[in-house]
Amino acid sequence: MTVATPATTITLPTDTVTLDATTSDPDSGPSTLAYAWSTVSAPAGGTVTFGTPTAEDTTATFNVAGSYTLRLTADDSADAATSDITITVNPEPPAVSTRVTYSIAGQSVAVANNGTLTWILGDNQGSTSTAITAGQATTVRYHPYGTQRGTPTSLPTDRTYTGQTADPTTGLMNYQARYYNPTIGQFTQPDTHTPPGPPRAEPSRLHQRQPHHPSEPHRA
Repeated sequence: MTVATPATTITLPTDTVTLDATTSDPDSGPSTLAYAWSTVSAPAGGTVTFGTPTAEDTTATFNVAGSYTLRLTADDSADAATSDITITVNPEPPAVSTRVTYSIAGQSVAVANNGTLTWILGDNQGSTSTAITAGQATTVRYHPYGTQRGTPTSLPTDRTYTGQTADPTTGLMNYQARYYNPTIGQFTQPDTHTPPGPPRAEPSRLHQRQPHHPSEPHRA
C-alpha cells in the first residue's frame, strides 16, 4: 500500500491548503482504508488545524509562517502506510503604501495617501496649516520658530513649517541648503553665505531671531 501527497507553498494571509492524497492498495480483494492526518513538525508557536483529519482529502490551516511537516497514515487493518508532506508558509509581505502630492506653481495643494485625497491649505508663511479630508478639517498652528502650538497634531502630508519636509525621526526640517531644528530655533549648520559689512548675529539662528520674516532672503 502506498500513499502520495504533493508538497505545497503558500503565502500569508492565505493560511489554508487543500490536501489531496492518492492512496493505492495492491492487496487483492476489497478493503476499507482508515485515514489519519497528523502534524510531524511545526515552527515555534505553529499549530495546524485539519478540516477532517480522518478523510483522505482534507484541508489544513496554519497560524504562523514557517515550515510544517504533515503525515497521512492509511491503514487497511492488514497493512499501514504513511506519507509525509512539507507545507511552506511564507510570511505576509509588507504593506505597500502610496503617496501622490499635487502642486501648483511649486505649492502643494493636495495629497493622496493610498487613494484618499486630502486638500492642503497654508498660512502666510507657506506652512501647511489645514488638511481637509472628506469634509473634515484638521488644523495646526506654529510658534514663531516652527514648533506646533498646543497638542501636536499629524497631517497627512510631509510638508510642515514654511512648507518644508520634516524628518520623522529627528524632527529636523529640510531647507535643502541645511537642516533646521525648530525646538531650539536654529539651523544645524552656520550659513556659509556671509553678507559684507560688520559682524552679524550668529549665522545658525533663524532670520537672526526675527521670526516674522517669511524666509531667508539672502538664500532665496
